[in-house]
Amino acid sequence: MRSSISLAVALFSVICVSLVLSSLQPGWSRLLALAALGAAVATLIMAGLKRRHTKGKTKNNVSLLQAYAEDILVSLNDGFFICDVDGRFLEVNESFARMTGYTCEEFAGPFAFADLASADDSDAVLDLAASAIASGQPAECEKEIIRRDGSRFTAALTFYPLHSVEQQVGTASVLGAVVRDVTERHLLESQLAFQSLHDPLTGLANKSLLRDRVEHALARSVRRNCKVAVLMLDLDNFKPVNDALGHAAGDALLVLAGERLRACLRMEDTPARLGGDEFAVLIDDIREQGEELQIAERILDAFRSALRIDGKDVFITVSIGIAVSGGPGCDIGDDLLQKADVAMWAAKNQGKNQFAVFQESMRTAVVRRVQIEGELRRAMQNGEFKIRYQPVFDIVTGHVVAAEALIRWDHPNKLRVSPGEFVPVAEDAGLISEIGRLVLEAACGQCASWQRRFRRRKPLALTVNISGQQLRDPGFVESVRSTLAKVGLPAGDLVLEITETTMLSNTEMTIRKMEELRRLGVRLAIDDFGTGYSALSCLQRFPFDILKIDRAFVEKVTDRAEGEAMMRAIISMCEALSLKTVAEGIEKPEQISALKELGCRLGQGFYFARPLTVGDMEALLHREAAEYALELAEIPAGQGVITAPNLQRALT
Repeated sequence: MRSSISLAVALFSVICVSLVLSSLQPGWSRLLALAALGAAVATLIMAGLKRRHTKGKTKNNVSLLQAYAEDILVSLNDGFFICDVDGRFLEVNESFARMTGYTCEEFAGPFAFADLASADDSDAVLDLAASAIASGQPAECEKEIIRRDGSRFTAALTFYPLHSVEQQVGTASVLGAVVRDVTERHLLESQLAFQSLHDPLTGLANKSLLRDRVEHALARSVRRNCKVAVLMLDLDNFKPVNDALGHAAGDALLVLAGERLRACLRMEDTPARLGGDEFAVLIDDIREQGEELQIAERILDAFRSALRIDGKDVFITVSIGIAVSGGPGCDIGDDLLQKADVAMWAAKNQGKNQFAVFQESMRTAVVRRVQIEGELRRAMQNGEFKIRYQPVFDIVTGHVVAAEALIRWDHPNKLRVSPGEFVPVAEDAGLISEIGRLVLEAACGQCASWQRRFRRRKPLALTVNISGQQLRDPGFVESVRSTLAKVGLPAGDLVLEITETTMLSNTEMTIRKMEELRRLGVRLAIDDFGTGYSALSCLQRFPFDILKIDRAFVEKVTDRAEGEAMMRAIISMCEALSLKTVAEGIEKPEQISALKELGCRLGQGFYFARPLTVGDMEALLHREAAEYALELAEIPAGQGVITAPNLQRALT
């Protein structure tokens, strides 16, 4: 009888402990109070039972204690069960039954913990129970429990050895267990762990996870005798698209970009987003030479088709830098990442939409880029940017019809910085719009002055290159209008040149801005045609007046097997679309003959003249004005007048 009393008291104490555990959220003061209350109640019950036992009322006291324990067991939110050392259930409360989907009556049969867990988990729980009995101390674990319907939940189990008064520590044969469902906590912990290592927008690995995996991959590569590569990717012209379409569309674009990137990779590779529009890829376990290059090619191809954002086609290309382990200093993950980043900037400097493999010489280029960016603002303030003018000729008559304004940087330290080098830096630094505005104002003013000073057969036209950032500037169209009005240049004499890449970066916005410019009377030209990836049919969508044929086609125009056929097709297409054609990069007289036969009337290049200073351009215009004056006076050419069948020779 005394053993029953002690067991009941022990059970009651376990219940009190479980109440303490369930009170952790309110704070330590409540926890201590509950613990003290449980201990006090247990002590009082024991004292009362002892007194009543001496008075011959033991049976009633045991019944009362059991009733107390049963009431508390029913009211517990946590599950509770009593089992023997073999895991067979002796008693369970309603909460535990609800957790598992069974009834309390079903636990009365031959039911053991092994029926609620996998074999491995069941064995681990029995070992834990044996440990609790052997030590006489509570033991804890977290295991999956299988519900009646087959679903699972994660349970926190705390086992307590239950002893009678006569028993010594280590001789208990019964255990009480408090069970708490911690599935939601585990799910939350998993989510927090995932979020700490992954980009919240794309779900790709973040920089921390990438760095960790690169380090592990490098360590494995030594053992496996293989290589590791890191690809650093940057979306070309992402900022303009983000600014034009809005941040929500920009986020959608990043998500689609991440999906396309993931589709290009192998299962063992790790795609990551490092922030902004910068991504990276870990290529693990490279055993064949050039595997990383093949993956880079797949990525470039994947981004050549449009991304559909809010019902609109958006074209985004990527620049990729590649660094491969095995070279000097490539045994550290951060060094490999840094080299890939340097190579990525090299790919951007080489024209974007391509990949570059790291070489030590690239570090010098990055340092130079940083130097250029630091000096750009000073150059603007000090007026170091100058304009040169390359004439555009009627190749049939030899007359100048237009002048293309080209920016040059007269660096005070005589450091040669070509436009192809500093213009991309200015774009990335957000300075190209201001530089472009200065060029437009100065060139328009100069052309208006020439028109007033030199009498010509037709007014001299001016062509000016504009960047994508200028075109996306909300105030650009008004800036063009006010500039023309200020200097007095007719709108029809201004030709704005837009590159094919700029045209495709944001189709709908580009068309809208071009139409606004056309309404001003400004003419539009597509520059470097053939260097991008647009279909010829795109020319029907964009309101162009002029198509400038890239020098790559002009170089092959004398090749009747291929070049002439390609040039003929381009010129015929432009005639059908009522577009004028201008051949760029003419350097040989035979190219002029071929272009005349094909019907291309306008051209420019070193054969005629290099980009000229204002003074040299004025000398050329003066000679033409003099010839025109003689024609008006009906004086034959050659009588005391400079003729220029080769205008470059005449200038020199």
